[in-house]
Amino acid sequence: MMPTGDIINTTYTPRYADFIEQAKTDIASSPDNNYDIYSVPQDQWAEKAKELYVKQQEELEMRRKAEEILEEYEKDVFGSWFSFARIKKLASKAGPVPIPTDEEIEYAAGRAILTAELKGKNKPLQTIIILLLKLLIRLMAF
Repeated sequence: MMPTGDIINTTYTPRYADFIEQAKTDIASSPDNNYDIYSVPQDQWAEKAKELYVKQQEELEMRRKAEEILEEYEKDVFGSWFSFARIKKLASKAGPVPIPTDEEIEYAAGRAILTAELKGKNKPLQTIIILLLKLLIRLMAF
């Protein structure tokens, strides 16, 4: 008999394994079924666990993309690390009372608007932020 080497003993663990208990609990606690947490059919909890996993991955991807967009916006407002706007920002923090620069106000308002747009459900908040931005611009003119 010819030796074939060690037998590889691996167990397949699905990516959604962390969500199985939550899926079983969700299905068992829903009012339209007659299952307890131990008798939920595998096809149902597997499908629910996959949905929960996909939802989590989508949220993680959206957060990553949102951070990329916000970082790009910061570069647009402040420029490179040695730009006049960044030097002005550092100089404004050196005094006893930090006074926000025009770029910082623009960045804070723009970041709030972008964040509200990325979340997609805070339209009243966006309107308030725009009104506050206009008020701050008028105050800075004095």
